[in-house]
Amino acid sequence: KTSKTSTDNMRPIATSESCSTLIDVNEYDHKLDYNHDDIQIPKNDLYLNEDSSPRVEETHLMIPPEEKKKSSERLSLPSPSCPSWVIDRHLSSIPAIVDGAEQILSKPPVQYSPQHENNKDILYVYQREVAHMTSANYSGIDVLVSDLATTCHILALHSTCETNTTNNSLASLAHIDGTTYDSCIRQMIETHIEHHNSNKLEQQSISMSIHIVGGYQEDTSRDITNWMLQLLATLAKEYSDQISMTLSTCAVSSINHDYDSNGPIGRGLAIEVSTGKVHLAKVLDIFSCPHNIPAMTLRSCRLWSGNTTQTSNLSVVTSCTEPKAVPTITIAPFRYAPFPDMDVLEQLPNDVFLEYTSTSPDCEEPEFCDNARATMRYLRTTCSAGLFGSSIDTPLVYEFRKPTQEWILITGKIDSKKRA
Repeated sequence: KTSKTSTDNMRPIATSESCSTLIDVNEYDHKLDYNHDDIQIPKNDLYLNEDSSPRVEETHLMIPPEEKKKSSERLSLPSPSCPSWVIDRHLSSIPAIVDGAEQILSKPPVQYSPQHENNKDILYVYQREVAHMTSANYSGIDVLVSDLATTCHILALHSTCETNTTNNSLASLAHIDGTTYDSCIRQMIETHIEHHNSNKLEQQSISMSIHIVGGYQEDTSRDITNWMLQLLATLAKEYSDQISMTLSTCAVSSINHDYDSNGPIGRGLAIEVSTGKVHLAKVLDIFSCPHNIPAMTLRSCRLWSGNTTQTSNLSVVTSCTEPKAVPTITIAPFRYAPFPDMDVLEQLPNDVFLEYTSTSPDCEEPEFCDNARATMRYLRTTCSAGLFGSSIDTPLVYEFRKPTQEWILITGKIDSKKRA
């Protein structure tokens, strides 16, 4: 393995303190000392013994009925103050959770090509992004999809209304990389409530299915799992008079752990906009097809920009909630610039490069290094003022054109080499 001597003087990466893909160089040794053996769950250890079961409380978050039962049950969770590994073990003791996870994890990921070779029009959601799409959208986006998740969790929501005669369901997808997005997930739920109650004289009865895939058997994954489920339980209680929320799929942390590769089984999730059906997914060549998945390199720059290090916001790339609305992708303006020692980092061998740029260097996708280096080149050769205006206040907006299955820039400019 290449010696790290040549990089001893490198400064921490700009987004070093986040729970996202990037890590703090100074935490390198601490991260490698982590030992899973103390809390590893064997494959066949699906149920906790009575004397080791944590004290749990019933929540307003529903889970699907077991095979022999007819009605759904409420999910019980340990106290939020419990260590994250407690909720991880607890989930593995719930048959409905395990069965739901096995249903999605037992099938190989559906592969999507940006060229739409499978006749599905997709909208790709990147890390720290969220998208909403109604089934009545005019241009026929079929699938919301995200992938490349290791410790990240992908959250999908699908809601319907009993009194809605137009089949105007709503699907949402978010790629979550940390535990600071409380307001964003709350806004996702509120978007569904507002969607079904718009132009209605009486409050509607709304049903929502929730699907979560991501993480594996390690601490960052468990922290996100614990935070997300506790938050969803809180929101289910808070909005219980408006919406019924069911945790239909929960393939997270240890349940999503591949004991052969020591990484996650499910890394990508897709949701069909009209039906709400979900499946594992893999999207090919996301950085090489700008007309089909627009501005991916620019969107990835947001992860490396210093002003989003401790972000608590998800970037809403689309919110197509009105019937017959034409889908758009909006890249909200943000400031970015090269960071110190980036040229040194780019030249490192892949094994060393991964240690400095990933929270999970042993189980990243094969294209991780190429994609990260492409982002660094973009940071070095372009300027945010050339894309978003000198005041960094003009978004880029792309509109989907069904006849050509392409996203066309309709607002903003592409003079990315203009200097402020």
